[in-house]
Amino acid sequence: MPEAFRLAVDEGGLRQLVADLKEMEGGKKQVTALRKTLKAAADPMAAQVKSNASWSKRIPGAVGVQVRFTAKRVGVSIFVSRKKAPHARPIENDGKTGTFTHPVFGKGKAKQTARPFFFNQLAQHMPQVEQAVGKAIDEAAQAAGFR
Repeated sequence: MPEAFRLAVDEGGLRQLVADLKEMEGGKKQVTALRKTLKAAADPMAAQVKSNASWSKRIPGAVGVQVRFTAKRVGVSIFVSRKKAPHARPIENDGKTGTFTHPVFGKGKAKQTARPFFFNQLAQHMPQVEQAVGKAIDEAAQAAGFR
């Protein structure tokens, strides 16, 4: 089972750009700058998730943004940590309103009202985040001399 549930932005050309930047002289500084810019682009979306879940004491503190430039994963993720807020995924209920059933220790099962705060509400922000990510990638490529 995954550590967190996440919404990821993964640009196809980002992997190649990062690899090319790392090979260039002074490219590591540009990779660091790109990482900061990508995180800044996703921060407003994470802030919206925190705001949407402001009714919870633990979920807002479990929301994070991660930028990865590894061999396996290149992209930007907005996530809710399962360790910090284990109740977040069931309450999100895959973005569906209504009720869901869950086990209660020693008492059988209970019904609970879903409170979607993550996926559906963020769909409206995805175009702006994708645009900001694309702009950050273009700026990094231009700064490195790519045309």
